[in-house]
Amino acid sequence: MPCEFPNNATVRNNPDATEKLILDYLQQGVLRRVDHKPHCVNPLGLVTKLVNGQEKHRLIFDGSRSVF
Repeated sequence: MPCEFPNNATVRNNPDATEKLILDYLQQGVLRRVDHKPHCVNPLGLVTKLVNGQEKHRLIFDGSRSVF
């Protein structure tokens, strides 16, 4: 049965950082675009950490709800 979960609040509350990371990952080949929605869409989370006074972000895959 197909499933889709909303992204975590950390992603929804930081759309600029999330979009920048996704575009960077697409350019690096870490992610790829597909022309159809996958069978299961798990949420993303965003970890934010201060490094030398600057915010650094990292996307995380939240597989806690449904992994097939």
